[in-house]
Amino acid sequence: MRRLLLTLAILSLIACKSFNPVGPTPSDGVEPAFVQTRACLQVGFGAYVDKNDLNLAKDLGFEVVRHDVQNVSPSEVMKIISDTRNAGLEPLLIITDGNQLRELPSEVMYELKNEPDLEFPNATHYHEIMVEAAEVAKERNQILYVGVISNLNDRGFDYLKAIRPFPENVRISVHRYGDGTFTNPHRGFDSRYSEVKWLRETIGDKQFGVSEFGYPTNGLGESDQAYRTQQEFEFWHGKSDFTCLYQINDGKAENESYGIRRIDGSLKPNAQVIRNIR
Repeated sequence: MRRLLLTLAILSLIACKSFNPVGPTPSDGVEPAFVQTRACLQVGFGAYVDKNDLNLAKDLGFEVVRHDVQNVSPSEVMKIISDTRNAGLEPLLIITDGNQLRELPSEVMYELKNEPDLEFPNATHYHEIMVEAAEVAKERNQILYVGVISNLNDRGFDYLKAIRPFPENVRISVHRYGDGTFTNPHRGFDSRYSEVKWLRETIGDKQFGVSEFGYPTNGLGESDQAYRTQQEFEFWHGKSDFTCLYQINDGKAENESYGIRRIDGSLKPNAQVIRNIR
């Protein structure tokens, strides 16, 4: 009996030491994830990316930069990729379709369109484009993210479900914006964790990335913007392939205050978030 009790005690101790989930516990409704999440920054749109911006992103601790190249020539895209990698970063490139992918290199991360649930194409058309692009990506050894929904809300999830089934070789990307708070979930969800649970139930075991999130300075203030940004990076750590902050620059309009850099070129507090976390 003494030997049996000792054996049970040892087994219990081993079980306790072995259970060390990353992220929310199973009671949150989200399975523990073990993903090396990379910090990402939206840096550009179109044919040009400033090398100084790339070096800044690297210096601030970002590992991936996102760039919209949907209307950019193959040679210009190649230069963007080269400049990005020379800065010690990996590119995440928004592309149009499989035809564009055929002209682009392997072993690069691509996203198929941006927020199609808001305007175009409809889910049926997107599914057709997705299947064709996935075939090209498989042939060319490219990493393709699809979906790219605008938010983790009913509209986004309805679109994501409507474009299924997903090709075997694709991953999923999503955006997540809220009401200015970090904690409040979208209508119909109990918590931020329940949004992630619904995402996981929608996409199955596919890898996913968060390719946009952000908080505007307008209405929050710069210190609150930085704090919310840090909360968001910490929330997605261990769950997503990358978490991408929108964006590098403020715009001139009052509602274009998502950037890490003010209109005068000076940095806001949220520019230092990745350094502070590490």
